[in-house]
Parts: sequence; structure tokens; C-alpha cells
Amino acid sequence: MEWRWRDIAILGRVKRAERLDGDAKSGRAAALALLAAGCFIAGAACAQEPVMPDAIVGTGPHVLRPVIADPVTQEPWSEKRYRLLVYRDGEAVLDIEGDTDAGGRTATVRTERPADEADFSARPIIGKGTSKAQSRISYPNGEPSAHRGYLLAFEDGAAFLGITDARGDTAEVHRPREMQVELQFLHLEPESADWHEEAAILNRSLAAGDAVQALAVYQELLRLRERRGADGGRTVATGWLLDRMVQLALDADADTLERVADDYVVRKAHHAAREAGRMEDERDRLAAILALLDIVGDNGGNGGQVPAGFVTAWVELAAELAPQLPEEGIGPLRVEVLGLCERLLADGHTEAAIRLFNSAELGRGQSRDSRDRARIHAFGALAARHRGETRLSRRLLSQANYLIATDSPADVDGEKYDPLSLYHALMPELPQGMMWLDEDQIESARHVCVRPAEDGFAFFLLGDEEGPDIDSEAWLGTRQAIDALLAHGTIEPGEYRVEARGCGSGRASMDVVLTEDDIAGLEDAGLFLGIAVYFGDLQSTSEAEQRSEAELERLRAQVIAYLQQAVLPEGKYGIVKSIPPGDFKMRLF
Repeated sequence: MEWRWRDIAILGRVKRAERLDGDAKSGRAAALALLAAGCFIAGAACAQEPVMPDAIVGTGPHVLRPVIADPVTQEPWSEKRYRLLVYRDGEAVLDIEGDTDAGGRTATVRTERPADEADFSARPIIGKGTSKAQSRISYPNGEPSAHRGYLLAFEDGAAFLGITDARGDTAEVHRPREMQVELQFLHLEPESADWHEEAAILNRSLAAGDAVQALAVYQELLRLRERRGADGGRTVATGWLLDRMVQLALDADADTLERVADDYVVRKAHHAAREAGRMEDERDRLAAILALLDIVGDNGGNGGQVPAGFVTAWVELAAELAPQLPEEGIGPLRVEVLGLCERLLADGHTEAAIRLFNSAELGRGQSRDSRDRARIHAFGALAARHRGETRLSRRLLSQANYLIATDSPADVDGEKYDPLSLYHALMPELPQGMMWLDEDQIESARHVCVRPAEDGFAFFLLGDEEGPDIDSEAWLGTRQAIDALLAHGTIEPGEYRVEARGCGSGRASMDVVLTEDDIAGLEDAGLFLGIAVYFGDLQSTSEAEQRSEAELERLRAQVIAYLQQAVLPEGKYGIVKSIPPGDFKMRLF
């Protein structure tokens, strides 16, 4: 069912209203008008001053005297302010304000022709001020949406809850200054005492003098719902109330936000869990729960800094939810949590960020995306450093740098983009493009199998016939060590006995002679995706790149000797030999 509404009037600025309750495909605003106190209708018969209940306005044989109902209780709008407009051919010809009598009746209006329900609007006036908001709501076929629940929510935190009259009109709400207003449609039972009680509380927000007073109204409404329990009626969504609470707290001051933080986060968690519990798919359910983790980002007021008390309450909740993440590696949900950890880091909440990272157990997962994997390593390095584990921290950051260097970082304004800039700012001792190698990693590279080349090209796969587990943390360290040995290792010319490692060679060991020219030639070696050592142009298929079987076997022996015998002390090295994926064409596979 599609809804439409018209005559939405907000003095100064008009904001399009939107459907929020999900039983309609869309809505459209039509006939927007600006209304102000008094009569601004050219050529219309209207009263310039508020009229009394016994007054008679206009001329003609037909009499119109509507009875106005309270937009909440539906009792007569007794001795209170109202507005009455009369239309002719869609144009307003009469506009008066006045006070009703004890029975809720307006002044008497005489017209030249009978007035149908669609020809007039008689609505109660709520509040005081020059800015006015009101809407007439109808179905697409023009029939009024009578006795329909609605909410007018103003940007200053005030809100008004009511139901439309028989003509589909809302109340006319006055505010002291111009501001934006949002219109929501609600499912209400007009006779329900629950919604009457909630409306009586929420509508008091119109009289709030500041954000702190308005916040107190919302807190009172939430306390009412808590007393009622799960069986109590609901009007507006609890999530909406909670979001308004935090926005009001942010508009007030940091101390107010500190006081509301715990209450808000706990209630928001319960609400999200209830919503998620209605979902059948596990991933959708987890996504719904984790969606509330955006609280910090969406509500980061006070110059972009969220008070520590709010962050603490938020992370307490996040730490409880994060272990519910699926265990199959680093999927979208884990990446989302990682991003939130980084957001906390950037805002200076280091301990909170580390707690969330640890609770989500992000360090135990694997990701096929090198950049996400690198970010996880970098955060793990920060967490290890925070615990005083300097050696582990250095290794993890080194691996993060290596993953980024081999993932073809994009150029930004002529400079290499650094996806780990946040971490490098916090741990500057190992900048982009650098890695740290310890003795264990270097030793692991000395035991790598180098397989014979195929197809006549100098391309030597590493590992046995199954190949290395390129996603394992152990092989990542070995790849780094091979890169550093090829680029920074030193070896003297001479004869070396090396382990042949089998790999199809049929020998357990062999003697290899390395001349100065041989050693110089090994400087041209490159590391392909951590799975092969190669020489020459990978993109070339020319015969000039091909070598004899004897030449290739001798070159393979030299690579084995170099990896096993080259000197490379523990320390910091530049990442040189590992080429990013974007720098070659897949010729050999």
C-alpha cells in the first residue's frame, strides 16, 4: 500500500517526510505550503485575530462548525486553540485561528456551497511559536488515511505522537523557531491505553526547554516500557528512542553523555538482539547485532571525540557480541569489527580497541585479502606491544608490511599509498617497505626445497610437489627470509656442499661451485608470489629466455647453495625481491 500526504507546512524550511514502518513501498509529498500566523491568503475571507467560539465567519446559506478531537485521547478538544481552513477547488479561501468551546466546537463558518470532508481542515494547535508543522495524509486513491498513528519528530529533540482525524489531518504543531521535522507513520490501536500513556509522556518533550530536559522525557518513556515488560504496548520503535537519547546527550554536554552511556548501550543491545532473533539466517542475525557497533562512528560529537565512559560501555557490549562471529576465517563481519577497532585507535581509545580486537579473536582468522590480513597483523603487533611482547610485535608488523608490499599498493598523487599509516604512526620504528627478520625465519628459508625448472624457463617452484601452504603464517615468515637472502645476503666465491632436498633431483646432497660471476648473476633473482624463484622477464615467451636443461639444473643448484650458505644477520631489511601481483602477466599458469 502506498501512502501520500499533502499540506506539510514548516515555516522557513520543509523537509520531505518518509515512510518508516515498512508496510508501504514509498510515499510522496505534494502541495507543500508555507503557513504563518494570521491569514496570508490573497482574496480570501479570513479572520486576522483569534476568533471566539460563538463567532460567525463568512457569508452564505451553508453552515460549517466542526468538532475537533484531541489527537491522542479522541476526547473533545475543549477550550483550546485550533486552526480551520476551508478550500474551494483545492485552494484555501478561509484561514482562521481560535479557541474551541467546551464541546470542542470551532466558530461557525458560513459558505456559499456545502463543504465536504475534503473541503476543510480543522485541527488542534499544539505548542507555541511561529514555526508550524502539519500534514494531511491520504491513500493513492484520494481517500483520507483516517485514525492513522503518526509521529512528528523535530530536530531539536521534541516530538509529538498522535492519530489523524477522519479527514487524515494531523495536529498542527508550533515550535519557537524554524527547524526540520520528520513524519513517521505508526501502527496504533486508537483505544489502547498503552499508547495513550506513552503519548502523554513523549508529547511533554514539546515543552522541554533544552536538550537535558528533553532527554529526561525519553528516559521516562523507556523506564515505563521497562516496568511493563515484554507484554506492554509499543508506539515508536525502541531503537529510534535510543538514538534520539544519544543525540540529545551529544547536543547537551559531555557530562550528560557520560551519564546516559551505560543505559543507552545496554538497551540498544537488547533491542538489537530482539530484532536479530527474528531472523532465520545466522549471518543476517549476526549482522543485525553488530550493526549497533556503529554507535561510536554515528554519534561522535564533541569535536569528533566520544567521551571515555561512552566508549567503555560500548566496548563492553561489543566484547560480548564479537565472539559470536562465524569461525570460517576473516569474513565481512570480522573486517567490519576490525574497522571499528581502527576507528577507536584513531580516536585515542587504544585499550578499548585492543579489548575489542581480542574479544573478536581476530588474530586467529585467515583472510584471502592481503590488505585485510595485513591490517590484522598490524593490529596484532600493536596489541603485542601493549602487552610488552616486543619481539612478537616486531614480527607481526614486519609481516604486515610485507603483505602490503606484495599487494601492489596504489599510487596516490605520485606517492605510494600506505594502508597501514595509522599503525606506522603509532609504531614508527618499522616504516612502510621495511621488514624485520629473526634467526628462526632465516633458518626456515635454508630448508626450502627448490624444484627443477620446466619448459626451458628459469622458473623454480619452491616446496615439494604439493607446494608450500602460501596462506600459513610459517610460510609468510619464510617468504620474507627468502626475499632478504636474495637481496641482502652475502656469500664468498668457492665450493659448497649443500642438501639437494630431493624434489625430483634424486640426490640427497651435492657440491656447488660459485664464482664471482655466478654470485653477480644471482642478484637478478626475483621472488614470484612467494612460490617460485625466477630469472629474466616473466612476461616474455621468446626463445631468448629459454635455457638448456643443464643450464637450468646448474642455476637451480646455485639458488639452493645461496639460500643455504649466504650470510644474513638478524635485523631490519628493505623488501626488494618480492614483486606485487600487478607487475606481471600469468604466462606460466
